Amino acid sequence: MRILIAEDESVSRRLLEGLLQKWGHEVVVCADGDTAWDILQRADAPRLVIMDWMMPGLSGIEICQKVRALELGDQFYILLLTARGGTNDLVDGLKAGANDYVSKPYAPAELEARVNAGLRLIELQIKQIEAERLSTLMATAGAAAHEINQPLTVILGSVELWRDSMAQDDPGYKRLERIWDSTLRIQGIVEKMLSVTQFTTKPYVGNSVIVDFDASSDQPDSGDT
Repeated sequence: MRILIAEDESVSRRLLEGLLQKWGHEVVVCADGDTAWDILQRADAPRLVIMDWMMPGLSGIEICQKVRALELGDQFYILLLTARGGTNDLVDGLKAGANDYVSKPYAPAELEARVNAGLRLIELQIKQIEAERLSTLMATAGAAAHEINQPLTVILGSVELWRDSMAQDDPGYKRLERIWDSTLRIQGIVEKMLSVTQFTTKPYVGNSVIVDFDASSDQPDSGDT
């Protein structure tokens, strides 16, 4: 997991960085609140944040408030480091948007436990987001397949009648066969859209991706692309 450290005191910052790396995390480090806020506005911002209450520039409290005001601000887990031990101070931190806090000086075991609690919450959020995306995908695919299926049925019926009434040596028969085969292929894609069970994508033009219906449905791969 990528974790952001925002701590202005160099010794504390290096100690914290070393602990997190020892526990297997990738660490992004900064020494002031303004830089931390810049990082947290990026698309690839770390989801778990450990920051000091008092820093040059924006304070930890101010960053908490700004993060929670973001559209996806509730997807961050913020752990405040503070030397303030008063109840009112801790309540203020939590009200500002911090998820948890660790009082300085802290025991590494306590910090690790609180970091792991944050990671578990983030993992649950990720699973929930994926479930919501799958639900939306399935609903969209089902609605699109339903809309396509109705005119497709008319086309299939019309082509079948036309083909049955045409002699096989007619110059247009082979063209009609290609239309029939292509229409059946569309029907197979529609069936896959109706049987989406997971959210799987594949590369497309440029850096974009599209839904891979072969991998996302419970229908066997028929060679469609």
